[in-house]
Amino acid sequence: MKFKKYKTSSIIITHDIECVRTVANRIIMLHEGKVYMEGTLEEFEKSKDELVQSFFKTKKLN
Repeated sequence: MKFKKYKTSSIIITHDIECVRTVANRIIMLHEGKVYMEGTLEEFEKSKDELVQSFFKTKKLN
């Protein structure tokens, strides 16, 4: 389900990348209690940052 259809905003806290890929159009990644990166799924997937890659790249969908 895409939330744009309902014109709502939601905050979902998860470690489930498949959930993120399904519902998110903006992502905020926290690390040690602070905002580490903010952007679109595409920006996260293209990121060269080692921490971002370790979370997003290891859980690719087929």
